[in-house]
Amino acid sequence: PAPPAWPPWHFAKYSDSLLHPTAANIRTSKLEYYKIYKPFLIGDIVRRSPGRAASSDGTFRIMGRTKSDGEVLVLIIGEEHSIVGWFVTRSESWEELRPGLTAFRDRLERLGTLEQLAAWWSDRCCDGCLDVTKHVLVQIMHG
Repeated sequence: PAPPAWPPWHFAKYSDSLLHPTAANIRTSKLEYYKIYKPFLIGDIVRRSPGRAASSDGTFRIMGRTKSDGEVLVLIIGEEHSIVGWFVTRSESWEELRPGLTAFRDRLERLGTLEQLAAWWSDRCCDGCLDVTKHVLVQIMHG
């Protein structure tokens, strides 16, 4: 008898396999990795302290790309230039910033590192405050 006919060629779609670096596969992989590592990433950031100095800045650009009601992503950066805290607000007013900064202060108290914090830089400068000891940020961090 004759050998069986050779099977016809079959072309798989690249998106059908994780072996092919398509945009859909890369996105799926990143989301799955994030699900695995999220608790470790959050655990790392909540154990960080700024050291002797911190700076903060709010960015509107990143929040414009999200589906959140928030308008401003506030980043707190430590003396080693790493993010030690973040929160989202609807504006950069002190009333909006106070809950996030208070939670950050409480975290530093729990870690026992609040007293190390001696300086804070911000693009908001003094906000018209002539006596630095009465500035809102000083009141929040050191009462």
